[in-house]
Amino acid sequence: MRFASLILLLGSSFIFIQCNKPKTSDCTFNPETSLVPCAPEDTSSSVNGFVTIYYSTMEKKSEGNFIDGTVDGFWKFYYPNGELKMEGNFTEGMADGFWNTYHSNGNIHTQGHFENCQRSGFWKYYYESENNTVRYEGNYTNDEKSGIWKEYDLDGNLTVERDCE
Repeated sequence: MRFASLILLLGSSFIFIQCNKPKTSDCTFNPETSLVPCAPEDTSSSVNGFVTIYYSTMEKKSEGNFIDGTVDGFWKFYYPNGELKMEGNFTEGMADGFWNTYHSNGNIHTQGHFENCQRSGFWKYYYESENNTVRYEGNYTNDEKSGIWKEYDLDGNLTVERDCE
């Protein structure tokens, strides 16, 4: 059985998606480790269809599709205050495709692409401010920073440029 989890990492005002990869290098999503489904209550790993998962306060926590007990398709995750936290696609339990994450105030936090549960391609990280100013931007290759990464101040002025080769 394949396991993984979608983890939010908080630090230096970053929130980003990272896949927890067990020693087998397997990278699938296990809702029991990250989310507590309220319905359906099927524990046989054969859940199929659209599911909405709630916090204990009955606020929506996430919603998306399961195929044979595995997340698959477009998913949305929410903060307890109801604001959208992140949205993106899963393919057979792995983050795959374009993802957006949001600050708790609703402003965009990150935008980027996953390929087989690894950051890939161009990513942007934004300040929490109302003007959606880019804080960092650059490329990932196999979940590692690559190429030129740029850092900006709150006014959008370039402050640092690094080569991550």
